Amino acid sequence: MIGQRLEIKNTQKLVLSQALRQSLKILQMPVLELKDYLEEELEQNPMLEQRELLEKPEKESDAPTIEEWGDYLPRDEVNPGTASRGESAAGPEKPKGGYSLEEHLVWQLRLSAADDADYAIGEKIISAINADGYLTVSLEDLCGSESFSLEDAGRVLAMIRGFEPTGVGARSLKECLLLQIAAAGKEGSLAHRIVTLAWEDFQKGRFDNISASLKASPAEVNEAVRFISGLEPKPGREFSSEEVRYIVPDVILEKDTDGSWRIILNNQGMPSLRINRTYEAAIRSGKATPEEKKFLEDKFRAAIAVLRSIDERKKTLIRVTRSIIEKQKDFLEKGMEYLKPLTLKEISGELGLHESTVSRVTANKYIQTPAGTFAFRHFFDVKLSSGEGESVSSGSVKGMIKRMIETEPGSEPLTDGAVALELAAKGIRLSRRTVAKYREEMKILKAGQRHRL
Repeated sequence: MIGQRLEIKNTQKLVLSQALRQSLKILQMPVLELKDYLEEELEQNPMLEQRELLEKPEKESDAPTIEEWGDYLPRDEVNPGTASRGESAAGPEKPKGGYSLEEHLVWQLRLSAADDADYAIGEKIISAINADGYLTVSLEDLCGSESFSLEDAGRVLAMIRGFEPTGVGARSLKECLLLQIAAAGKEGSLAHRIVTLAWEDFQKGRFDNISASLKASPAEVNEAVRFISGLEPKPGREFSSEEVRYIVPDVILEKDTDGSWRIILNNQGMPSLRINRTYEAAIRSGKATPEEKKFLEDKFRAAIAVLRSIDERKKTLIRVTRSIIEKQKDFLEKGMEYLKPLTLKEISGELGLHESTVSRVTANKYIQTPAGTFAFRHFFDVKLSSGEGESVSSGSVKGMIKRMIETEPGSEPLTDGAVALELAAKGIRLSRRTVAKYREEMKILKAGQRHRL
């Protein structure tokens, strides 16, 4: 029998305080985000003031200690949204720059939809088009949870495929190219027949097979292939709303003359904060009203929490960096092939930190070394077993594969199978598929394509 009843249960759960949430948030921030965050705190919290602008990176020895807390004492922009159907369709002639692909397509939909029903269907379809311009779900799935029919969805999709950029709304690269070929008025041409009838040969560069199967001369095939290669495989790319993000290292490593590594925190341009002396004095003076005193005390506690979180971030970042240097010293001095297997758990166990803390402090952060700038996560690599019973990292294996291919004879490029055999001779057993996967991750062409080049 089903019924309702009241029960009292004892349960345990972790509740994060506001200060702890803020500390974890600051710990995870890369240097540019932290700079923006501190500037916002300066504007919002009157108890914080800026001492100076740090013009130089902060050395490991410059990080404040808990005894130096006295130094801290006496001391929304709204994105352009999509207008509703009832709003004005007026807008820039070709709204790029600051507009996403979705906004650009909806702008055209407002001008083309016959009625509100078609507009609603179009909005649903456009919401399923990714940043590259491809439709990511089937029309059947779209119609399954909506009131419109598959026939209406197909008709509106055909209309959207006539929008700019040409090729948008396709479900595959092949379909995308065919849309662009049709828009260029080349339906029935050799280029159209190659994509339609000889797609696999085109992808694998078997142009002789294309010439024979389509009864076209090599010169005609080359001309058609040149045209196809000039088409846009990602039509939404030009409307990408992603900003160019420059890599700014959070940590800089420099080698001293004695061979040791010096850790420098990159705080260039970072505001140096302390408690505002004027407001701090107002709290102590007793002249403030109860409401003013409560307001300032709340802001004072928030300011102290920010300063402590910044201090904790610096200390943890330095500790984790020092541990990584000790583990990956050979990589820093000799190169990729010497990258050792390393996990977050190993670092957390050595430093007595929780694994999630190490994960936060290394997330989205970069370290500048004499050998280049790397993401912190680059130093954490999975283990692969070698024939000698030792463990090697996947990064070091990639370095070996890259070196093999760079030194291969141009007339006889190494296939993935040949690379796997050479690695096996060194005691590292990988399947041909794994070699191919690593090669593709390094954006290295197949042996046949390298041979043609």
